Amino acid sequence: MVSSRSDVLPVHPISLLSDQQLQLAIAREVMGWKHILCDKDGRITNTRPAMVTTVPPIAPNWITNESSLGHLESSIVRKVGPVAYRAAMDLIAGDFNQSPTMRQRCEAVLLAARRHRDGI
Repeated sequence: MVSSRSDVLPVHPISLLSDQQLQLAIAREVMGWKHILCDKDGRITNTRPAMVTTVPPIAPNWITNESSLGHLESSIVRKVGPVAYRAAMDLIAGDFNQSPTMRQRCEAVLLAARRHRDGI
């Protein structure tokens, strides 16, 4: 049993999102998609096709796909800088966590994008 409030670790609001809510937030806030659809299978698509094709892009599952998450992380590092991304990662996963989970990495990407947008 927890004896006092100081023993409880703080939980960031991004950590309370479900997997699908997290992916929708990344598609909207990091990728910049404005017109998003989610089908009954859970696939997230942009209703507007890309410039070269008539097929609307489908968001990869960043929480389970390592290569897609790597591309997402490299794009956010280019956008906000490595120090800002590392600060978000430290807040989400902890300062000394050498191997954060893929979900924690996704949460850090979203947090870094939100802080960059808000000018923090």
